[in-house]
Amino acid sequence: MQPSAVDSMDKYNENLTDVKEIFRKGDLRAIPKPLFERMFLTPVEYGIRATLYVNASTKRKILEILKRIGGERLSATSYVDNILQHHIETFRDDINRLDRKRNFEKLV
Repeated sequence: MQPSAVDSMDKYNENLTDVKEIFRKGDLRAIPKPLFERMFLTPVEYGIRATLYVNASTKRKILEILKRIGGERLSATSYVDNILQHHIETFRDDINRLDRKRNFEKLV
């Protein structure tokens, strides 16, 4: 049985402090392999989906990555969703700082 989106986020949040420390130090490639796999190569179940377009060359790269390291159960949708969740959580403060220039409420 695949983990739910909530389970995936719980696993993701468990590792967030370590990842923020890695980003703070500026060594973006220092994410330990098991952590990378738990964060990005975890299938996610979706109730409602929305279409999101990417450049064709980006899509080819994502599909090649999944073919080589994703395993048979990981979809491109799960992989991209995990990456975007990580991005939003990692850069939450920066996103909110930029948004405050135009709005009064937090965006994320």
